Amino acid sequence: MATNLEFIKEVVLDASGGSDTKIVLQNIFSERYKNYFITMTKIGSNIDYYVWSRLIDASDNEITGSEYAYASEQLKSYGAEYEGKSTGTTNWNFMSYVGSGDEDSGGMSLYIHNPYDANSYTFATGEGVGYYGTSGHLGYKFIGVHKVEERITGITFNGASDYSEFIVKVYGIK
Repeated sequence: MATNLEFIKEVVLDASGGSDTKIVLQNIFSERYKNYFITMTKIGSNIDYYVWSRLIDASDNEITGSEYAYASEQLKSYGAEYEGKSTGTTNWNFMSYVGSGDEDSGGMSLYIHNPYDANSYTFATGEGVGYYGTSGHLGYKFIGVHKVEERITGITFNGASDYSEFIVKVYGIK
């Protein structure tokens, strides 16, 4: 069966294996692909939080400057929608949500466009899902841009506390 996705990397943290404060994916973007697809499943945590992200530059530094813009629509099963957005911030925020309960894991899929092109902005589009305690389900639609033309080689996924488990898979799109 033919596919347009080519596997690049998988990172797994088992719930019994401790915790990580962030997921760091270095050197996953290259000249080989223009577009990438990232999946995150079984995202678990010890505390409720929103998943947010930063990019890694060609010198392996996490980009922390106010170079990001994003918009995210949060769809709730238990209340009014919420729109998170910023045109000049230090990360892409409101990408997904993770609850702290045993059954409250989240997930996300993300497309990254043009990261390795030093003469282009890097763009992202994605969807996420999570569960907020006893309130209900949350869905997310996300778009983002890194507003500086530079070579991007990786990405981090962060939160308000420790990840207790996750499975992240990275694919190049032919």
